[in-house]
Amino acid sequence: MRTLEETERNQILKTLSGTRWRIEGKDGAAVILGLHPSTLRARMHKLGIVRPATKEPG
Repeated sequence: MRTLEETERNQILKTLSGTRWRIEGKDGAAVILGLHPSTLRARMHKLGIVRPATKEPG
């Protein structure tokens, strides 16, 4: 059985992935999750969610 934190973390990660890590804006993860962008950032920090490094072109 998953804990509430694990479930929340997985849902945030899934949503961020689907929005290409866009947090704000009408198509951002915060709107989809029904959160204020600053609340989403605070939860990401609390849950240890960081944006993965992007590959450098070339």
